[in-house]
Amino acid sequence: MAVLSIAAVGYSRILRDGLPVPFVFDLARLAFLAFIALFLLALQRRIVDELYSLDWIKATPNAQVISQISRREFIVLAIAAGLIQLGFALVLGLPMLGLLLLLWGYLALYRRDFWATVWLKNHLWIALLLRALSVPLLILYGSAHDWLTAGATAPPGLIWLLLSSWGSGVILEIGQRIGSSWIAGTHTITDSALGRRQAVSAWLLAVWLVTVTTLLAAQQISFVAPVALMLLLLLTGSLLIVWQFLSRPHRLTAQRIEHLSQLWLLGSCIGIGVLPLWHG
Repeated sequence: MAVLSIAAVGYSRILRDGLPVPFVFDLARLAFLAFIALFLLALQRRIVDELYSLDWIKATPNAQVISQISRREFIVLAIAAGLIQLGFALVLGLPMLGLLLLLWGYLALYRRDFWATVWLKNHLWIALLLRALSVPLLILYGSAHDWLTAGATAPPGLIWLLLSSWGSGVILEIGQRIGSSWIAGTHTITDSALGRRQAVSAWLLAVWLVTVTTLLAAQQISFVAPVALMLLLLLTGSLLIVWQFLSRPHRLTAQRIEHLSQLWLLGSCIGIGVLPLWHG
């Protein structure tokens, strides 16, 4: 969350002011406030996932008791996080509150499977895109700590960072399924009915899309060369690990894809919104 916060605020500031942008106190303050907000939002997203999981463990009486206790604790924690978020949003201004309500609305829809549970189960890829949408929404809210609090509109180039982060969210979603749910010998991703090659192909497609959108985001701030080098390293590692996974399917090689998925999000954010702050 710290990397995402600095990247979101930093990239927005660079788009508005250009390079170089010194990491001054004002920027550090906004990045810190964004970190708190994104951390709490990510916590609420995690709580929603846990509540969703608890819905599936009500088969036995003992499980129901455990579920009720855990559910109460999770709800209290989510409300407490929401009160803190509300306070910070009000301090920063009513426009931030409007964006916060948008995030909360997404989480509410996410909690109920967007009121289309059966349909989404039959349209897996749309479900993945909707789940991954949480990442660009976090980036949008983080970046708003810069442009919205300054009384400006969102910089036009910000769309490329949002698309890149959305693609990174898809990479994370597929990578988690490959890493945690693949069982050797079955050739399927157990919780999503994805074939092994189908999942890897989709993962590589998302990787290429993130590469393109990240380069376009870097072009907006004239920082293409360093970002291209970082992406080249990630692409090389991705192709190598995918080759290992396809040639020697094993839980260990599957988990390497999951770990590399996290690096894609971190790497793209660092390249676009963190390294340029020390560029000049």
